[in-house]
Amino acid sequence: MSKTSIHYPLIVDDFARLVGSANGLLCIVQLQGISIYNPTTRICNRVYGGFVAPVRHYQVAYGFGYESHTDDYKVVAVCKTNNKVKVYSLKTGIWKKVTDFPDANLLQDGLFLDGSIYWLDYLPNNFPNIVSFDLLKEAYSQVTHPRYDEVEKRLDLGVLEDRLCILSSYAEKALTDIWVMDGNDSWINSLFIMYPQDHDGWARFCQTYCISNYGKILLRFGYRVCIYDLNNSSLTFINDIDDCQWVCSFDESLVSPIGPRLRYRLRSWKVKSRMGHGNSIAI
Repeated sequence: MSKTSIHYPLIVDDFARLVGSANGLLCIVQLQGISIYNPTTRICNRVYGGFVAPVRHYQVAYGFGYESHTDDYKVVAVCKTNNKVKVYSLKTGIWKKVTDFPDANLLQDGLFLDGSIYWLDYLPNNFPNIVSFDLLKEAYSQVTHPRYDEVEKRLDLGVLEDRLCILSSYAEKALTDIWVMDGNDSWINSLFIMYPQDHDGWARFCQTYCISNYGKILLRFGYRVCIYDLNNSSLTFINDIDDCQWVCSFDESLVSPIGPRLRYRLRSWKVKSRMGHGNSIAI
């Protein structure tokens, strides 16, 4: 494992957060707006609109993902103050209001998996529902819970072997159960991981990212990224990556973050500029 810095064309402010990734595109939310960025090609698309002042970005729960049927990338924005929902389509370059979404208390940004965005919706009794938003139908639904132990726990969502999983963490037991969805809304208690002996009492395993062919799981404990080896139940923390608030998996690609409608407008402007001034303009 190694750490590599990537070029980012914008100034990172104190409110910047990494919403997620899809096919090599990153969705980054900052105080001045939303960016869809490809670190491989270094092309960045600034997305304007959505919820404007006085609504701040920390008052909005976001989701970002890819819809394969329409070959489109979408940003989902759920306002925490009024539960209004808007969806931005990279293909059309337009924000659209969505009415099929219930009152929800979403504390974190959503998790993208297989055409849907998943969130934990925290109820007044502090036990959350699992809610999903289908990017094709642009419709809301709920996912059933596994049968947890009847003790105090903290829940987090993750992805394991391209399937939705839930991390159920028990501070008193100092362990995390990982439940993996096995189709038809059924769950399998796949494994449990003990906390490291030097844990500080508040940190927990809060997200899984991927698993290798050799049985090694990349996940996060608190703000630290680590690898859990299923073969010998060992836990190894990755050096120099110990203060990560926002983490996502990422695959390099040449996918453009600029939608076709915006590319058409840029090409049209380029042609007009050539006709008017007799020279070429690089964009």
